[in-house]
Amino acid sequence: MRFLAFPVLVQTLICNQMSLQEKFSLSLVSKRMKMLVKSTYSNIHGVTFGFLRNKIAIYFQDSTIHWKRRRFYIPRNCSSLFYVERMDRSIEHMIYNHNAEGDFSSLILYLWNHIFEIFSKRNNPLKMTVFIDKMNKYLWMPSVGRATFFSFKREEIEDFIGRHSDLKALEIVGEVDLPLTMNSNVFDVRNIRFYISIRKFTDYLKCFRGFHAIFKPYIHVDHVYEFIDEWIRGDYYENLKFVVVYNGNYGFEQVVLDRYEVKKVGDRSHIPDYYPLDDEDLLYLTDQTNPIPSHQAVFIENNAKNKVASIQFNSRVFEFYIWERELIFPLRP
Repeated sequence: MRFLAFPVLVQTLICNQMSLQEKFSLSLVSKRMKMLVKSTYSNIHGVTFGFLRNKIAIYFQDSTIHWKRRRFYIPRNCSSLFYVERMDRSIEHMIYNHNAEGDFSSLILYLWNHIFEIFSKRNNPLKMTVFIDKMNKYLWMPSVGRATFFSFKREEIEDFIGRHSDLKALEIVGEVDLPLTMNSNVFDVRNIRFYISIRKFTDYLKCFRGFHAIFKPYIHVDHVYEFIDEWIRGDYYENLKFVVVYNGNYGFEQVVLDRYEVKKVGDRSHIPDYYPLDDEDLLYLTDQTNPIPSHQAVFIENNAKNKVASIQFNSRVFEFYIWERELIFPLRP
């Protein structure tokens, strides 16, 4: 079928029905196909490059929760791009062969430029994340918004942050020998997502100068008490806005709030239904851009700093958002 023989409107309608993976594959066919894909709407949140031991994986993040199941990859010993339809790799296709002069690195940079040219828009810049298995497997990339590390050395992470001025989020899986001092640039990143097992999450928060923090996988409820007590005392930086902790082993129960003087708001019409996080922060924190509802929260006060924190939780996750007091409890005329 000669796709380009159709009228432009028909081409556009067909292209708009395609998945991100289909559009990307089509855009590699020719320059005309590339321009067609570029001119159509794509529901894309971000792109992820995974730097693994034997290959580079590329994922396109859309509004579904299954985006990680569909990926492209480039083996390190060749210059071809493959698409995997299933997680078990039972169905895969070679969709592009890089014939230009250059090595494996040139193919990666070519694909990066190609992806950003067709999917990044002026009013919706494409957001890029990377996850890195070994630092010596990483190719230095531009415009990295979030990076995921797996038990790296502190010096490697700090060097990475120093060389990526656009970095908005950092995820660390596994304990890292981070010095819990104000000197590390790790704690300057706007969003952090840490998987911890040895230290308390409050140890990290006391050094954190960013805005939003998520801690996984199993945070003990006693450490949540410690965090709330310290926030009431004013022990954390002014920038701190949103803290989420997970507890997969034991869960959070109503007794979490029994030791605090909590307030409920009868008329909530003046309170936002969702936490005021922008799409970029949401994507880097949760891998989606769906807003997080806050309508079941109760409130505690920090009168010394004129702040109010909303608290809501279920059996798995505890959410803590810090507001200006006047927004939640406006002064009466």
